[in-house]
Amino acid sequence: MFNQANSFAEASADIFEKHIMKQPPNGAAMSPFVVNTTFAIELFIKTLAMQHGKKLHGHEIKKLFRKLPGPGKDQIDRQLARLAGTSKWAGGVKTMHDLQKVLEEIDTAFVDWRYLHENTAKPLKITFTPTIFLAEILHAACAENLASPVNVTP
Repeated sequence: MFNQANSFAEASADIFEKHIMKQPPNGAAMSPFVVNTTFAIELFIKTLAMQHGKKLHGHEIKKLFRKLPGPGKDQIDRQLARLAGTSKWAGGVKTMHDLQKVLEEIDTAFVDWRYLHENTAKPLKITFTPTIFLAEILHAACAENLASPVNVTP
């Protein structure tokens, strides 16, 4: 699941660099960027939950985050503290309270932006920097569990 999350994160990074950051930005790339990024975030959260013995279902980011086991949230908090001062994506996100605002904004983005054509009246918002930073934090938290000490036998 972690590898799949990474694949969607890499696809969103490619879209961001090649279509959104260029001048003029390609507005048609917004939906694929948001869908790929928020799905990566969803899969990172589910990976972290699985690493702590809990299986999560659904697409609502806030609900998934809320259901994360405590040790997983502690890892996120540690990675947030570690990356807040060094990541180019951190922006103003420094605390779990700040992170909650990001979760609020992207809560149903995976579904909303996939079906944008069905509900054009619904106002949608995505703030690039904190959303990318959330993905970076979650990636680091999941990766922390994959690092294992090397066993050396004499």
